Amino acid sequence: MHGRPVRAREPVNAGSVITARPVKFCVANWTGQAEDTAGKPPTMNAYATITPIPSVPSVEFLTYRVPDALRPGLRVGMRVVVPLGRRRVTGIVTGLAETAPADIDYKDLEAVLDEQPIVDDGLLRLAAWMAEYYGTGLAEVLSLAVGRGLTAASKRTVRLLDASAASGRTEKAIVELLDSTCGSLDSSRIRRRLEGRSIDSALASLVKRGGVEITETFEDPAVKERRETVVRLTGNADDEIIQSLFKRAPKRRQIYEYLLGHPQREATTKEISEVFGAVASQIADLETAGLVERESREVYRGFTCATEQPEPHVLSEAQQLAFDEIVKHLGEFAPMLLQGVTSSGKTEVYLQAIKEVLERGGSALVLVPEISLTHQLVARLAGRFGPTVALLHSELSAGERWDQWRRILRGEARIAVGARSAVLAPLIDIQLIVIDEEHDGAFKQGDGVRYHGRDVAVVRAKQLGCPVVLGSATPSVESWHNARNGKYLHLVLPERVTPNPLPKVEVVDIRGRDIVATGGLSQSLSSIIESNYRTGGQALLFLNRRGFASNLQCYECGELIECDNCSVGMTLHRSDRTLRCHHCDASRPIPKRCPKCAADSLVGQGLGTQRLEETVKRLLPDARVDRLDRDTSAPQRRNRQIIVRVAGRRDRCADRDANDRQRPRCRRRDSGRCRAGRLGARCPRLSFRRTDLPDSRASRRTRRTRRAPRPSHISNLPARSFRRSGSRSPRLRGIRRNRTLRA
Repeated sequence: MHGRPVRAREPVNAGSVITARPVKFCVANWTGQAEDTAGKPPTMNAYATITPIPSVPSVEFLTYRVPDALRPGLRVGMRVVVPLGRRRVTGIVTGLAETAPADIDYKDLEAVLDEQPIVDDGLLRLAAWMAEYYGTGLAEVLSLAVGRGLTAASKRTVRLLDASAASGRTEKAIVELLDSTCGSLDSSRIRRRLEGRSIDSALASLVKRGGVEITETFEDPAVKERRETVVRLTGNADDEIIQSLFKRAPKRRQIYEYLLGHPQREATTKEISEVFGAVASQIADLETAGLVERESREVYRGFTCATEQPEPHVLSEAQQLAFDEIVKHLGEFAPMLLQGVTSSGKTEVYLQAIKEVLERGGSALVLVPEISLTHQLVARLAGRFGPTVALLHSELSAGERWDQWRRILRGEARIAVGARSAVLAPLIDIQLIVIDEEHDGAFKQGDGVRYHGRDVAVVRAKQLGCPVVLGSATPSVESWHNARNGKYLHLVLPERVTPNPLPKVEVVDIRGRDIVATGGLSQSLSSIIESNYRTGGQALLFLNRRGFASNLQCYECGELIECDNCSVGMTLHRSDRTLRCHHCDASRPIPKRCPKCAADSLVGQGLGTQRLEETVKRLLPDARVDRLDRDTSAPQRRNRQIIVRVAGRRDRCADRDANDRQRPRCRRRDSGRCRAGRLGARCPRLSFRRTDLPDSRASRRTRRTRRAPRPSHISNLPARSFRRSGSRSPRLRGIRRNRTLRA
């Protein structure tokens, strides 16, 4: 086994425009030259360069010898199983070569998991650029692309044989742990339970003395293809068969007649079982008689998404100019900023440009900032282009994502829609990339591989030589600057395609007024909402915080209830009476007393969507109030049901209420998960509530981790009273945290 890092990528200039040369992904061979592996005869693939996934610390590439039996089918981009130390892991082939450095004992590659590459050369080039530019490992980027559900690793199980063989302190602890768990345990669990101790040498000593036995098993990847059994008629039954097979078996006759009248004279065993119950023996008898045959067929895990079938609109003059400019640059790299006011018809320009791409035999990639927006766009694309649309985002299950990935690889889906991670979709012959709402900060990944989906999409368009359209009503500063300097083509849609006027914007000065104490609504906003409700209108209220209160703090000692994992204040959720961390999703019950001073003085600080919802319900007890944030839209289809209700399309909502037909609606949304342009035409009143104004480049998480203000009765303590966080006084430690925030 041999590994060495390869750093042959040249970093690019920062900013939205990537000025690097197009990089052709090549595998560096062991003589220092570059070798393109595409089209290499399979018999020449004697050695393979593997990138293990998930990543292994300090290991980027590993070299293995390819056994003769595996050489014919091995290709770059396939998953393989390789030995690594005392275990086996999954890796992706990133290079193949004829020779390797001598005087090194290479291990053999053990198995190939795929029949075809799941990552093509173009995607490998992009992953290599991301790893170099963002300072991360290639394995991390590939794991982001294919998902961790496709990886597998060996598991070591330790079984107790003789407890008296233990001599040292660690060995005795291992034996006691095994004895308390029925005599066997996974080595990783032993390592976690004995945190801080090195167990490898202790296990080796126990094995040598016959105290324990270690067995290694390799577990298949968690995600596999889903299959179903189809029963198909092969011929008609004559009188003799009817007499012998059906006379005393009415259930066989019923199944036969059911298949005879079924479309294409076939049905799945699941469909037959739903009608007739247990049918395994009857189907086996029919198969033995030669009347039916069974076939195992692969099926995709479906995701529920309604479709909209709008007719293509006639483009306005400005839309036609933008469309013509996009079509003119098909086949060459051309970044374009499509700037248009809300309801100016940017989506229709996207759809007609995608139609042109499909007619030319190409594919298109569409990125949106939020998962909640993907379903709206997929509904329109599926209604216009049918089942050729695939959806990729992080809230799909591992199996659903793998099915969508394979649909794209096989060319069954030629349009991929998703959030930022969909920029790594394995589309074939991409001819157009669209980035909707390109200014949105959600395109920036805040953990793991910290990349910007918009910038990566521009680089991918550069590598593929295709146009990329960045659409927005309020472009980012970078994109606006690039358009002004001529690096981007600037396409403008200055007018709305609908007769609705632009909304009136009014800024209300609330300085010196504690609107949090009144539930989040100022006096002027309350009056406007109430007046709007009386006239039959709708209202949308936006707030950038979930939960009931931003945090929970003791009024006596100033102690802030923090997450044990993240050391940030936990958000109060009154609906289920829990405290939640919006970083790691940890939760705990709301304590009745302060955990430090035991005082019954815990007070919720700040304002959240749940509290604002209660305020509106008190203000308008007869109105129907809906809240849409991550907490309410988590169940499947719940997001769309709420949007359908507020849009007034109750005939398409699964849980409509006939008593609500005459009740105006007041709508509450988390401003981090939606945009007003979709429903703004129906709502004469929009309100945005912002608790602070951070830097435009800062992550949304920054706003959530800010400390709560100190209670007023301890705000004037002198600075010398503050100690370091290791102080024994919980009161002073809590005060110091808040003081640091204000500073």
